[in-house]
Amino acid sequence: MMTDRRYVLDPSVWRSPDGLTLIGGSDFTVVGLDRAQAAALDLLLGDQRDDASHLGDFTAWCLSRNLIQPIVPKAEAESMALVIPCRDHQSDLDRLLATLDLSIFAEIIVVDDGSVEPIRSDLVPVHRNPNRQGPAVARNIGWRSTTTPIVVFLDADVRTDGAWLTQAGALLANPQVAAVAPRVRSGASSGPVPRWEQVRPALDLGPK
Repeated sequence: MMTDRRYVLDPSVWRSPDGLTLIGGSDFTVVGLDRAQAAALDLLLGDQRDDASHLGDFTAWCLSRNLIQPIVPKAEAESMALVIPCRDHQSDLDRLLATLDLSIFAEIIVVDDGSVEPIRSDLVPVHRNPNRQGPAVARNIGWRSTTTPIVVFLDADVRTDGAWLTQAGALLANPQVAAVAPRVRSGASSGPVPRWEQVRPALDLGPK
């Protein structure tokens, strides 16, 4: 259990001034702490790297209820690989790569899923499927080529904000979490379908 790192309260959690009550988490709950538990939580949330090896069970209990989240150093983010499936979206891919901090990924691979004009990049390696096999197959080809413990998938036509990877990395640092999905919202566009997607995006699971 991760007792050698720092934690923060989950954004959904409110802690009373005396430190003995927590409200929030997932599922939503009200937790009353005794003095020993409050002191243990103070230790997990503190800036000092004091020995917290004896708090494994308490740490796991807090994590399982989404009361706390680990703070992930940048060095851990570098254990991630990035896989980008792409078909006939050269300009979108170029824009995406230009907006990402590629240095934080240990490995990056683009999988060209049978584009009419082969996808090219001077920044990252490209694996080309001669025939279209679909994005799921392209993603599988990509992650099977990686060696990192964490694999990040991005489609070529998406745009990300600056906090997406930090937020995902913090959640994945919890050993009870196997996969993290971001919010996926449609950008501004014309036509009835894009307008409907902005109101009721099919891939957006909400803020939590």
